[in-house]
Amino acid sequence: MKIAVGAIALVAVVFYVLHGRSDNKAAEARRCLEKAGATVQQSTFFEDVFAAGAAEQGTTLPETFTNAVKEIEKVVYDVKFGDATAMLIFARDGGHAERLAVDAVELDMPFGGAPQRFGSVLVFWSEGPSTVASTAVSNCLS
Repeated sequence: MKIAVGAIALVAVVFYVLHGRSDNKAAEARRCLEKAGATVQQSTFFEDVFAAGAAEQGTTLPETFTNAVKEIEKVVYDVKFGDATAMLIFARDGGHAERLAVDAVELDMPFGGAPQRFGSVLVFWSEGPSTVASTAVSNCLS
């Protein structure tokens, strides 16, 4: 678990340094996905993973770190579409999204496979999505 937390920490730090606010794009994507039948909410993935790793080591996260993680999660969303679930990460631009996608694959991130990239948005499916879910995400992010 320490290695996974370390890998996630590395990606999170890189993401924090590189991410830009994508509120409008995220809001548009959220409305589109909800209209298509998905449930979309801001993710707590990184906060949950870091807190679990700290608890496993008998410590808690420093408040400054927790605040930084919450800042990262402002551009990370969980999407549930039927049985399919995905995490969307809105990066500053396509180049940053591509770098994060490569890092996630190289570090063997626990997201269920390589991410899909739609411009500056990365989509990590927990498992292979249904055609309906994949089409809805593709239509809303393209």
